[in-house]
Amino acid sequence: MDSDLAPEEMAEAPQAPKGLKVLIWPVVIALIVGMALGALVPRVLHRAAPLSAAQASAYAGAVNLTLNELPPGWISVPANAAPISGYIGSGSSSALTPQEKVQNSAVIARFQACIGLSNATDRTFGAAGVQPIAQVPSSSFLATPSATAFEAGTATQYYTDSSNVSKDQAQMAIPGYAVCLDQAIGRMSMIGAVPNPAAAIIPAHGVTIAQSHGAFIRSAQAQLTFPGNGAASSSKEWLGLTLIIEGHIEQSFYTFGPRQFPATETQQIVNQLAKKIQEGPSSSLA
Repeated sequence: MDSDLAPEEMAEAPQAPKGLKVLIWPVVIALIVGMALGALVPRVLHRAAPLSAAQASAYAGAVNLTLNELPPGWISVPANAAPISGYIGSGSSSALTPQEKVQNSAVIARFQACIGLSNATDRTFGAAGVQPIAQVPSSSFLATPSATAFEAGTATQYYTDSSNVSKDQAQMAIPGYAVCLDQAIGRMSMIGAVPNPAAAIIPAHGVTIAQSHGAFIRSAQAQLTFPGNGAASSSKEWLGLTLIIEGHIEQSFYTFGPRQFPATETQQIVNQLAKKIQEGPSSSLA
């Protein structure tokens, strides 16, 4: 495992990730991932007919993060108005250049080495991954209208075959997986901003978040250093990633800010998200 734990540090105002252009992970929670300990299938999903793509998108969107799961004082902000939009996939994007594709491949190779899998067996970015039928980002949220406030959001994937989610979850259960993934996503956000993102040193550590409402949970925090523009000094930001796996759903809960997002607040938010996923949306899909 190539991760390191660093002490919490205060940092300057968040800078939007400069290189996060393509956030398409085969099994990554809302961008990624996996497991083999069968996940509990939500009651609403015990149905004979599979969901259509439109129904799956509506379902994924309905279980995403909203202001209801956040503490008082948070607000919703437009896509592209905050760096978090780049991580959850709601921000604008452009195709990677040939050089950036090489950098992206190098980042993926480092991630696979970090979890000890080959490209052929990796279900996150590798050949073993399966695409979801739907992947939907939440709105972007800001703790207060301040340049140094925390940001948060989710990206949710729906898979027609829950056995693929179980296989993804098996990979997520690899020790250090969440740390390796958080670092990889951080390095991807540096593509176009630093010469060699794959070599970037990113202190990171796992965060203990208890399982909730039958969901499989893994969480990590990683400290990213973005170069300054012109005379501006570099900024250090903390990227939090929590994976929530349940039934047909793989969800990624992201936080972004000048310091580590409190684990107690992460637990409270995850409890509500996992409950919403387990119960399913109160709609015609039920």
